[in-house]
Formats: sequence, C-alpha cells, structure tokens
Amino acid sequence: SPDMLALARSRSACAPVAWLLADDRDVTRLPMLAGLDAVTIAQAIHLLDRVPLFESLAARMTPRARVAIIANGCPLWLRDLPWSRVLNAYLGSWFGTAPASACGTDAESRGRYQTELAAAGFRTATEVSFDYRETHTVAGIVGNVRSALSPASVPTDPAFEAGLREAIGPGPFEEDVRVAILVAGR
Repeated sequence: SPDMLALARSRSACAPVAWLLADDRDVTRLPMLAGLDAVTIAQAIHLLDRVPLFESLAARMTPRARVAIIANGCPLWLRDLPWSRVLNAYLGSWFGTAPASACGTDAESRGRYQTELAAAGFRTATEVSFDYRETHTVAGIVGNVRSALSPASVPTDPAFEAGLREAIGPGPFEEDVRVAILVAGR
C-alpha cells in the first residue's frame, strides 16, 4: 500500500533500496528490476499469479539472487482464540460463508511455493521462523481483514467496520505469532 511504502522509505532513506508499488504483472514491464539480488514477497502471495512471477524474476535477477516469501502468522480469523472465533463468525455472516483460507501462510502452501520456485530456477530453499507476541487494535484487525481480500471483495459499506467492532468488542486482542520465511536461491 502507499502508506507502507512511505513508512519503508522514511526508515531506509540512506540505504540503496528501491521501494515500489507494483503487482506481479509489473515485473516484466519494469526494466529497473534487471539485476536484482533480492525480492521479498509478504502477505499477498495468495493474490499473485506465482508461476509467471517466479519465472520473470528468475529471468531478471542475478545468479546470486534470493526470493524471500514471508508469512506473518496465520490469518487472524483462523486462530484458536475467543476473539478470533468471533471474528470468523462475523466474517461468515457478512460474506455468507466463514473464511477458511489460510491465505498462503500454511506449510502446505509454502511447499507449493518452494516447488514453483525450483521449477523457475530457484533450486535451493531454506525456511526460517521466529515468534513474537502481538496485541491488535480493532482498526488493525479491520485493516488486516481488508488487506487479505482481493480488491473486488473489500467491503466499502461503513456497516462492515461498525459491525465488526460491535462483534469483537474492545479487546485486548492478543496472539502469539509465528513468522515463517521461505528463502529460495539459485
């Protein structure tokens, strides 16, 4: 999002880093991507057309290139926590069915990504993880839900957020998060 990019730019002003707002189809149209050593993909992997993306990256990146796919825990609505179960029920009532997708954060999905990356030429892979504790605000939960949806399905009706706030209450909304990072290279 533009806000995330602005924050990233402000925190890395002196680093030789290019922060771009682009999607997977832009890779073939951005000449500045030629010769990259590293690409990170976080949170939105489930919304991308991965195979052509991985093939495009392999064709443009250096021989020492690495691709890191970061999964920042499982979706908030799939946690085994009281507030998460309420969130899942609310989303189910709003959309007509309870969400069950792990949005590409699960081990099975990471296995698919590793296979797809290997087929594109990124033949070595390592997975690392770390844990942390997070306390969410209602606004953060709303943003998290919206960012997990495809643009066409993001609710714009103010009643969505009002109903979510009423359903889950004031919090606190705490969880233990396991971040899994799949790093693939040539």
